[in-house]
Amino acid sequence: MLAQPRCMGGGGEGGGGGARDGTARRMMVEYQLVALNWLHAMHGLRLGCILADEMGLGKTVEAISLLAALRDAGGSAPHLVVAPVSVLENWLRELRTWCPAMRAAKYYGPQAQRAQLARDLGEQGFDVLVTSYSYFEGDSTAQVAHPPVLGLGLGLGLGRGEGEGEGHGVLWAHGLLRAHGVQVADRKFLCSHSWGVVVFDEAHALKDRRSSRFGRLARLQANPNPNPNPDPDPDPNPNPNPNLARLQATLTLTLTLTLTLTLTLTLTLTLTLTLTLTRRRSGC
Repeated sequence: MLAQPRCMGGGGEGGGGGARDGTARRMMVEYQLVALNWLHAMHGLRLGCILADEMGLGKTVEAISLLAALRDAGGSAPHLVVAPVSVLENWLRELRTWCPAMRAAKYYGPQAQRAQLARDLGEQGFDVLVTSYSYFEGDSTAQVAHPPVLGLGLGLGLGRGEGEGEGHGVLWAHGLLRAHGVQVADRKFLCSHSWGVVVFDEAHALKDRRSSRFGRLARLQANPNPNPNPDPDPDPNPNPNPNLARLQATLTLTLTLTLTLTLTLTLTLTLTLTLTLTRRRSGC
């Protein structure tokens, strides 16, 4: 069973009893370690999965722990986090707090700034890149500075597409943003990397496999031999990533079962109340 990764918790490469600034090392709690081992097992088995703990239980930390565990095991591929704009800074803060040994960067900002940022990232390198869903939206919608965000809890899924290399995975999770067509260059930059793990925060954004957003996100691959000249704007969904399709099917089934259970409970309560009232009237 995996323990907390050595590079995680502010303790530096070797772990130990404290961070570089002398403060106590942050420690994961038992259920978070269970989640880490489950994610790691799914990663090793090449199976899709969803991490859907209650809000506030540390799903972000659990996702970061998988990235840290892969790093401890010698993995060198960079990772990508795709999330709503409103939580990009939180991802950066948690990454830098829990695993300062990993170089975390943000890919978001004005168009001219992003062009320079892409060049800087290419020269300097990074371990985890945090970006938004904005750059995977359709060309017909205009980008807004502070778009509305659906506030559902973090859900994560883990899996790898057919033909991907050993030791590489795709991790996803849920969100909704809008972007402008000039961001083809952003998609080209993001799709040109061989990602070790891809995290989709607020992954209900993936439930419509016919959408252009789904098709573009499906182009993000964890592959040791990526296409050197990927098409950033292909047909919305000619050959969808099988892992995204499985995740979409799992989300649909979960919603259907939840609705069925809710209707069943409502019907049961209604019948119980009716019988109770009938008995009381008969007793009178």
